[in-house]
Parts: sequence; structure tokens; C-alpha cells
Amino acid sequence: MDALSARQLEILKLMAQGMRAKEIALVLGITEQTVKNHCAVIREKLKAKSMAHAVYLVFCTGDSTGSELPNTNKYSKVEVSE
Repeated sequence: MDALSARQLEILKLMAQGMRAKEIALVLGITEQTVKNHCAVIREKLKAKSMAHAVYLVFCTGDSTGSELPNTNKYSKVEVSE
């Protein structure tokens, strides 16, 4: 499995700081759609369910390839009460 590119890691770091795609695009001088495209590739490479999940995988587990995915099966049937 491919590791994340330097640009993908840069985008992930900015997302981890709370920036949205539009803000990241302005900072990096690219279009918002390009940021969204990078995000789709990041999720695919890491097999992440969301960008928040991608941030967790890279910055909490230290894995930028998706090869050491934590076992999340025990949470698959968690019900959230209001």
C-alpha cells in the first residue's frame, strides 16, 4: 500500500488543526476541489471512513500507509443515545 505523499500529509496536518477544505485551498494556493480530491485519495489509501478517521490513523497510530488499522469491529454496533 502506498504511503501518503508530502502534499497529502500537509493537507492532513491542516485538517488536524481544524481547517476546512476552502481554508486549506487558500493557504496552499490550490483550488478547493483539488483539496477535496486529495482528501478522497487520503481516505482511499488509509481505508479511512472519514477525514477525522484519517487524522486519527496517522497522528494517533503513527501509520501513514493504512497497514496497521486498529480493530474497530467491537464498535460496529454501538448505539448512541440522546
